[in-house]
Amino acid sequence: MVKTRNDKCSPAACTRKAAKIKEIFDMTEQDSETGKRSAVKRLVMCKPVDMEKAVKHLTNYMATYDKQHGYKEYDTKTYIEDVLYGLAVSLNQKEFSCANGLQKFKQELRQYLDT
Repeated sequence: MVKTRNDKCSPAACTRKAAKIKEIFDMTEQDSETGKRSAVKRLVMCKPVDMEKAVKHLTNYMATYDKQHGYKEYDTKTYIEDVLYGLAVSLNQKEFSCANGLQKFKQELRQYLDT
């Protein structure tokens, strides 16, 4: 017997199909203005990180932080943003460095924390 579109699938097949749909749906984000869904890169779940390299980079970044001219006058927000930037670049230098890198990282971090 050949199954058609209207045939019911087995419970196991339905569960697998539902899981796949949920997985695809979870990898999308709804735009608040248009209501359309678009693909979203997941920061932690998407790309494996070379942990040794990431820790070495972040450790070096923080170890040299007091070498920055005028760091003692930084406000709390600047310090937090600097630490977040160091973390971001240690995870993915290509994606999160330069002018928009911190903003991009903060967006992905928000998404990660909201899940």
